[in-house]
Amino acid sequence: MSVTARLVFKSKPMSLDQLLPCQESLVGFVYDVKKVVAGHYTAQQILIMHPAHIRLARQSLRKYRVGRTYKLQLRQLEGTPWDT
Repeated sequence: MSVTARLVFKSKPMSLDQLLPCQESLVGFVYDVKKVVAGHYTAQQILIMHPAHIRLARQSLRKYRVGRTYKLQLRQLEGTPWDT
């Protein structure tokens, strides 16, 4: 399924001292759904988790800007190893 959605909020990444002893972290981005392009999606907002650190290396999130609209490919997590 895919949607077009406007980014309305980005959480801040943790600092390395907050992250340790873990090596990976995520940030949450909230999008307002503008249009369902393919499939079925009824919610007005969606929370997408993006990697902020992988093996302690900070990941660039600069390309995501609040106020911009993006086409998002959505995948069902229910019943997968990511379903936590």
